[in-house]
Amino acid sequence: MRGTRQQLAGVTAALAGAPGEAEVAGALDAIITADEALRRAREDARARQRDLKAAEQDREALAGAEAAAWDDLRRARDPVVALGAPAVQAGDLAAAWAALAAWATQQHADRSGRLPDLDAAADALRQQVAADTAALLGLLPEHGITEVTDPARAPAVIAAHRARAEGELAAIRRDRDRAARLDEQIRACRDEEQVAAELGRLLRATAFERWLCSESLDSLVAEASATLMELSGGQYELDRDDRNDLVVIDYQDAAARRPVHTLSGGETFQASLALALALSRQVVQLSAGMRELNSMFLDEGFGTLDPETLDTVATTLERLAADKDRMVGLVTHVAALAERVPVRFVVSRDGTTSALRREGP
Repeated sequence: MRGTRQQLAGVTAALAGAPGEAEVAGALDAIITADEALRRAREDARARQRDLKAAEQDREALAGAEAAAWDDLRRARDPVVALGAPAVQAGDLAAAWAALAAWATQQHADRSGRLPDLDAAADALRQQVAADTAALLGLLPEHGITEVTDPARAPAVIAAHRARAEGELAAIRRDRDRAARLDEQIRACRDEEQVAAELGRLLRATAFERWLCSESLDSLVAEASATLMELSGGQYELDRDDRNDLVVIDYQDAAARRPVHTLSGGETFQASLALALALSRQVVQLSAGMRELNSMFLDEGFGTLDPETLDTVATTLERLAADKDRMVGLVTHVAALAERVPVRFVVSRDGTTSALRREGP
């Protein structure tokens, strides 16, 4: 009981300091009004955010439209830059379009003013083309071209006639070349006639035989000397002395001159081969080119050569076959020499018959 009274006393004391009912009702109304104002403020804030987002989207759209407008301006200006279109000033799109439009207006006015003169010049050029075409068609019959009535076909027809004319010109040039060769032959024949007349006169002289032999020997020695220089690797040359005896010049011995019988066996073979080749060329020359001696056969004669001389002979023949357009054939029983020949035909006997066998590539 006492506890209940104490609780009641506490509640009474607490209620003694509490506001009145009217004051509490006013506070509740104020709280409701504040909540309503807060709700409206939040709705206004959300509306402003939507407006801001829409404004940003509009701004981005305007920026894109402005960039597209700049692109349109550049596409409109670029084709006429060569005509002197003004430069685009970045920053003011309207001013740039205005400058381009003003320039275009001025250009249109200027070019419109020149248009009559240009039309007149074009008409004059068309008339000139027509006159030139008529003149060209009039000239064609003078050159044997009568089948052209359409100027468009003129180039093809002229090209065909030109090809025929070039063929005729080539034939004429060939005829002129042949005529020139005939003139040269006539002059050569006249020269030969004079030489023959001179020879006829010289034949009555007692020194002709000696002179002819000397000249022939000089020619033979000169050709053989050049060949010997090749075969000997630049060591030997041939010459003749006052008595028409052959001598050899040895460049490995300070160009000493000595008789040919002092040469070794292989060197003698080289000198003899050089003389034979020179003589063969002179035979070809004497035949006036009617004969060719492009093959050479050496029959035996190698069995008595020592190994060193045989090697020199084989090397000489290999060099000759490699350096000259000539076939060299050997007939030999010397196996060491035959083995150095790239292509061999071996003859062997079997009882009473013989067999031929090819060896080599």
